[in-house]
Amino acid sequence: FPQLDLVGSYGLTGNAFEVSGALDRLRQAGGDSYSVGVVFRVPITNQAARNRRRAAQVSVEEALLDLKQLEQQIMVEIHDAVSTARSSYERVDATRASVDYAQQALDAEQKKLANGKSTSFQVLQLQRDLTASESRNIDAVTQYNAALARLAQSEGSTLERHQVTFDFDE
Repeated sequence: FPQLDLVGSYGLTGNAFEVSGALDRLRQAGGDSYSVGVVFRVPITNQAARNRRRAAQVSVEEALLDLKQLEQQIMVEIHDAVSTARSSYERVDATRASVDYAQQALDAEQKKLANGKSTSFQVLQLQRDLTASESRNIDAVTQYNAALARLAQSEGSTLERHQVTFDFDE
């Protein structure tokens, strides 16, 4: 930065060829001298400050690049989570339909058994099929809920979805 200084001095002078004569002139108080001035300094180069500024600019650019990369990574993560949730939901629909069909087949076979046109073995096989369909449906629902949780985590909305709030007014 530029600098402006006020400079001043005061002194007594005694000029003579001999020391005793110089001391006599000092006592006469006629040898006062003073000066006043202003010194203005402007640094021509400040390489250290320029280097610090350049380093700070590079740091800012790197931070912005890191931020953009993180934003892109988050967007990809959210896109993947949405795709997984969609396919999990479709699997839930398919397994629910499978449970419905297995239940209808079991009901029809039980009516046949009641009319003497089926065997208990056939009914037991259809009950086993229904249980397997229900198990696949439970697994699909579990995977769907896990996909929704991953999506909420990717979006950063887990606490909001569960109505969790914090009061920092202490």
